[in-house]
Amino acid sequence: MKNKITNGTICLLSKDLSLSIKSISETTNTLNAIKNASKIISNSVKTFSAFKNLTNHMHQIYKLNNYIRITKIPNLYIPQISHIAEKFIGFQDNIKQLFRSMDEICSILAEYNYLLPLTLPINIYSDLLEYLNNTKESNNRAKEIDKLLLKLFSHKKWEMASDIVNNLHDNDKINPKRIVILEDCIKVLKHNSRKTAANTILPVLIAQIDGIWVDILGSKDKDKLKNTIKNMKNEKYTNPARELLADILFQYTKTAIPVKSDFCRNKILHGEEVEYGSIHNVIRAFLIIEFLDSIKTDDEVNEKIAV
Repeated sequence: MKNKITNGTICLLSKDLSLSIKSISETTNTLNAIKNASKIISNSVKTFSAFKNLTNHMHQIYKLNNYIRITKIPNLYIPQISHIAEKFIGFQDNIKQLFRSMDEICSILAEYNYLLPLTLPINIYSDLLEYLNNTKESNNRAKEIDKLLLKLFSHKKWEMASDIVNNLHDNDKINPKRIVILEDCIKVLKHNSRKTAANTILPVLIAQIDGIWVDILGSKDKDKLKNTIKNMKNEKYTNPARELLADILFQYTKTAIPVKSDFCRNKILHGEEVEYGSIHNVIRAFLIIEFLDSIKTDDEVNEKIAV
């Protein structure tokens, strides 16, 4: 069953996001329908905000019908507008379920020092959660999760890692020279054995993480990172991300204190750890880069939405 789910996940990835494109298309059609309906309503109906404070299916339709009566919409149009509202409610429910699945995946992966990959097509997360739940009773769950993340990342010659790096071009805070270095790391991944690639690029990735952290936040201050995460309002993802970055990769080290993980900046960069060349640590490094790129202030988020 697990292999079937894993293969199904990879198969979905190989369809060039066709299902995601379909979902986006359906969403666009719904929004277009709402936009057309708003022209019918009246000059007082200027935006989609008529629906934003409605909470559940029956209450939403009830308030919508009241709104229709107040604005004196012709009876002929009422069924069409109610149908649009019902479609939108269904869309909202699907989004909420998606968020719940992503939160649950975050919690599971955090146990094994992984973060939720944000670059997956949205239709993949349900399959991913099903697979992870099916590994719960496995004696080798850690190894199975390692294999799953490796399959996802290495698919199509490390396409997910490439996407993470390519997305950095849209972040004005990040030094463009870092992106060039990271693109070279991708080339090494694509053309060398996994062990050679890991031994070669992991120290480089860690050095760039160090720099990107400063690029994004202005300093490599763990308290500032913690406070920034509090404002991001998605703790299921950000708390494990902060722990992986600040408490594991950048953990405090001293000769007498055992490290929490071989994924340790000081041990790797200072030559104290030579068995660091795990391809899984390379994946963790890319996931941290993706997390740092995801850090946005409220003003930045609002500006993005406005555009």
